[in-house]
Amino acid sequence: MNDVDGVCVKQGSGNWWYVGTGFALGSLYLLIVFVGAELWPRTDKPLKLIAHSLKLEESALACGPSADSRNVVEENRFFIFGGNSPRFFEVEIFDPPVDDQTALYLGPIVDRIELLICGKDGEVISRQFLGSQFSESQLQHPFPRTVFRLTTAEASARLLLKVDQDASASVPIVAEPISNYLAGFSQRSQIQTLLYGMVSMMVIYNITLSFLLRNRVFLFNALISGSMLALDAAVSGFGLLYLWPQWPKVQDAFLVISMAGPVLFGPLFCWSFLSIGKAKELDNAVIYKPWGGLGVVCILSWVLGAPEWLATGALAIFWLTMALIILVDLFRRALWEANERAAVILAPLLGGVFPPMFLGITREYLGWEYGAFAVHHTQMALVLEAALFTLAVA
Repeated sequence: MNDVDGVCVKQGSGNWWYVGTGFALGSLYLLIVFVGAELWPRTDKPLKLIAHSLKLEESALACGPSADSRNVVEENRFFIFGGNSPRFFEVEIFDPPVDDQTALYLGPIVDRIELLICGKDGEVISRQFLGSQFSESQLQHPFPRTVFRLTTAEASARLLLKVDQDASASVPIVAEPISNYLAGFSQRSQIQTLLYGMVSMMVIYNITLSFLLRNRVFLFNALISGSMLALDAAVSGFGLLYLWPQWPKVQDAFLVISMAGPVLFGPLFCWSFLSIGKAKELDNAVIYKPWGGLGVVCILSWVLGAPEWLATGALAIFWLTMALIILVDLFRRALWEANERAAVILAPLLGGVFPPMFLGITREYLGWEYGAFAVHHTQMALVLEAALFTLAVA
């Protein structure tokens, strides 16, 4: 038994339902993704290619003899550490289509990619650029700006890549007929726009309720959902394609500031929700207070000249640490102190936040693939998360 707000209640009574609901929703979400990966595998069969990682002494990319140090890129996917020296690759595409162009792309967005197409005698056939840090005027094919378009002759030539990235990421190297790429690109953009619209409506709804009801919890919920929406738009390349194509430097700003959103507003949301109607300070409230200051420090360090990879890396560490600490505290409050509000928050956390975090980490850093169905798993998670947190507050 435990005394909560002067009422004697059984420890954890009634709160297992909320926790169980969160686990059930999270498990259902993962099950849908796993089953979807089996039922809807990727049908856009990529072209066969072999990629070799090159060790070059000079930073400039030039046609010439093959490098002495060549290592096969396993599964045509490599990991690049943000802020390090550029990485170099030699790519050979087998049997490119003769009646269509070939699309060569590396992940959804990479900061700077230079492609050098070399002739048989070592001459430069073409030099092209791609990436989020180039303006449209610097790109040979500005839309969609995520792909190199190669003729049959270019795709059959020796291809050299120089890849430079400010943030750490796992990057695939993929080639496929351009018609397949554009068809999938159009479909993904339409679905992405629909899901973003649903999240935007939830953000507007929460802001409206915050002002009408004079309840800051709705505002913090809107700020969390809005920052996650901005982060996904930056990471997926949607923002660079449609929202700020003329201002590539805006990409960095959205990436850093939106990553700070959950660190700034997540603890404030939990603290405000738990403390509504309380006459005294929450016990152990210090757990919820320092994270906003850490987020502001990361943003200011980037504004003052710190590398993007350092600011985003620190934010990612703070984000994961904060999530684990607050999760443990919410479990303690919900199941030991019988705090119903803590149990209510756990439902959307377990159902809409941690499952997509697991999928994103395993896909980005371990290279796990979840089929064509999971291309939009982060956007679907945003919709679920925004809806669950809004229901929790209501």
